[in-house]
Amino acid sequence: MAVVVVVGAGIGGLSAAISLRKGLAPGHQVVVVEREMVQGFYPSLLWILKGRRTPKDITRSLDAIRRRGITLIHDTVQDIDMARRVVKCEREQVPYDFLVLAPGAEHAPERVPGLVDVPVHPMTSGSARTSGPVFNLFSIDGILGLRGALETAERGDILVVAPTGPHKCPPVPVETAMILDRVLRRAGKRKRFSISVFSPETLPFEAAGAAVGRTTVRAMERRGVSYHGNWHLEAVERGRRLAVFTEGRVAYDILVFIPPIRVPDFVKQAGLSSGKDGFLRVDPHYLSLSTMDNPRGGEDRVFAIGDVTDIPMPRGGSVPKSGAVAHLQSLVVAGNIAALVSGKTPRRRFSGLAMCVVEMGDFPPVTIVGNFLSQSGGFRVLPRLRAFTTVKQLVERNWLRERQ
Repeated sequence: MAVVVVVGAGIGGLSAAISLRKGLAPGHQVVVVEREMVQGFYPSLLWILKGRRTPKDITRSLDAIRRRGITLIHDTVQDIDMARRVVKCEREQVPYDFLVLAPGAEHAPERVPGLVDVPVHPMTSGSARTSGPVFNLFSIDGILGLRGALETAERGDILVVAPTGPHKCPPVPVETAMILDRVLRRAGKRKRFSISVFSPETLPFEAAGAAVGRTTVRAMERRGVSYHGNWHLEAVERGRRLAVFTEGRVAYDILVFIPPIRVPDFVKQAGLSSGKDGFLRVDPHYLSLSTMDNPRGGEDRVFAIGDVTDIPMPRGGSVPKSGAVAHLQSLVVAGNIAALVSGKTPRRRFSGLAMCVVEMGDFPPVTIVGNFLSQSGGFRVLPRLRAFTTVKQLVERNWLRERQ
């Protein structure tokens, strides 16, 4: 009997576990280790801002996955013994034959002085403890706090800020700004607010190429939303309501931010931090910690997917950290492990091909298709059709169904 352990039950981790359970014979065991029993679907947070969802709509308990024949261990991973093939947790040790690392990345807003007082889990109450109108876009409390601020404010300057360094879902600053424009227009007070995006990227979503960035900036300009590229956030002075950038200081009335992220502690403890900013460097297509042709110390039995990885792109930069990428990678890894357990040759590969739907407020979404792992990328913008928004709805529906 083979034991496959999946660390993390986010978009990629749980998708991998469910696919493994379907692909393996009943005698084999699939184990998920997760410290947070309540999970939230991050892509739907902005729909709470729009009023299309409530927190209850997008959060689920993990208890239901036990009914799928998956063993769920509620624990915190502290280390991995690669030689003995054991995941060391706070309360127990979990042996494995194959290991999938999908813990995501830790939110680290405390890295920027002034963003938050006490960071806690983003999908539970108390995750955006701030003094002053500073809101975390990747937390339920942050989104609800922002909604409340928009309802009571009558005028002001709104800043949407992306951090320097790695962060999740690069299109979020643009999506947020355009949704803010939509919300304020429907409230009849858009003319009394300015909305500005500040980002270290020269153009939005640089990983998809300049043409995509120019398309989104033109749409923002049509709505009076300004984009400021190559700005690097250093601190927030909440008492004075100033965002401090390397390039200068900017006053705000409301500030919303995408939090910086960091690699989970156990990755460093296990000595696996081999990529940029300490994230995991994996074979870009096979997604193991070693290449298929050069296995090292059991690393051919350890795979990593999603935000915890650092996969360089041929033209510079790294593959974006997004749920869409994590899901595609999960299918590759699950299929290959199932083949290895059955004594077959693993043939699935992550091609780098991906699709991204960027919501643009009152405008139809900008839908992008391209390949992060090709030299040219070949990214192109598909026709601007509102129907592409249903792609996100279908992904959300599938995420919810997996946890029921």
